[in-house]
Amino acid sequence: MQFRNISTNSLSPYTAKFAGRRIKSGSLSLTLDYKLASNKLSGSNNIILESLVLGEKVSSPDAMDLPLDMAISLLQDGEGKIDLKLPIKGDLDNPEFEIKSVVQKAIGNLIGGIVTAPFTFIGSLFDIDGEKLKVINFEPGQSEVMPPGAEKLTALSKALLQRPALILVISGAYDAKQDSQALGRAIVLDDISKATENEAFTLNYSEPKVRDAIDELAGKRLDKEVMVKLKEKAAVESEADDSLVTTTYYKSLFSQLVATASSTIDKSLLEFLVRDRVNSITDYIKQIDVSLAERIKYADEINVVTSEAALVGVTLEIDAVK
Repeated sequence: MQFRNISTNSLSPYTAKFAGRRIKSGSLSLTLDYKLASNKLSGSNNIILESLVLGEKVSSPDAMDLPLDMAISLLQDGEGKIDLKLPIKGDLDNPEFEIKSVVQKAIGNLIGGIVTAPFTFIGSLFDIDGEKLKVINFEPGQSEVMPPGAEKLTALSKALLQRPALILVISGAYDAKQDSQALGRAIVLDDISKATENEAFTLNYSEPKVRDAIDELAGKRLDKEVMVKLKEKAAVESEADDSLVTTTYYKSLFSQLVATASSTIDKSLLEFLVRDRVNSITDYIKQIDVSLAERIKYADEINVVTSEAALVGVTLEIDAVK
C-alpha cells in the first residue's frame, strides 16, 4: 500500500497529541508492507518526509518525550529529505496488543537510538565505526592533525555537508603531565639546537657538541649536587665502563633538564596548545569546505584529561543548528 505527497499539515493534530509538536509544513510519502502469519504481525514502513518543518510545542499527556529537532537535523539530508525504514512486530494473541502503541514504540526507539548515539548514525552513512569519530588524538605537546585524525575529520566534514542542520562542537583538551613533559623536552631540544648551531641535529650523547650544549644548560639550570649524584648513579649503573658511564650521565642530565623545563610549563602555555589544536581541527575542516566554518562551535570549558595512551584526545560533539 502506498501513499504519495500527503501534506503533513493534516497530520499536525496527531503529532501534537503523540509527539508534543505541531507540523508547520512538509509532505509525506508512505509505503506499507504488512504480513500476518499465525496471528503474528510483521511489517515494514518506508516513510519519506520532504521539507519537514516543525511548529510550536504542544502540551499533551499522551506525547512521547522525543528530541525531534535533533533527530530531524540528523536525518534530513541536503535536499530536505528524510528517508526512514520502520519495521514493526506484534502478537495479535496478546490482549494488550495495540497497533498504535507498537508504532509509537518503534518510532520512539528509532529516534531515541539516533539521537543518543549521533556518531554511530553518522558512521552508518559511510560504513565506518562512528564512535571512533568522537575523539581526535594528538601527540603530546603537538597540535598537528595526524593521519588517523585527518581521516575522521574528512568523514565528519562529509557528514556535515550531507546534513546541513548539524553543527560540530569542539572541546579543547590538554593532559597536564604528558603535554608539559613534551613541551619541556621541546624547550631543551631547541636550546641544544641553538647551542650547537644546528637546527637538524640528532640527539647523540656521544657527539661532543651535544655534550657541550648539555653541560652548558645543566650548569645554568641544575644544582651541582644533583649533577654529582647523577654522575655517581651513572657509574654504578654502567659498572664503571668509562664510555658507557659518560653516555648514561648525559642521558640523565638531559632527562633532568627536561624535568626542570617541564615544571615551568604553566596553565597559560597549555591553553595556548589547546588553542592551536582546536585551530588545527578547524583549519583542516575549512580546507575541505570553507563554508563549514560557520557550523563549527567551541565548548566554553577546556578539558583537562589524564590519558592512558601516549596520545591526548580532543573531544567532538554533534549538535543541531539552533
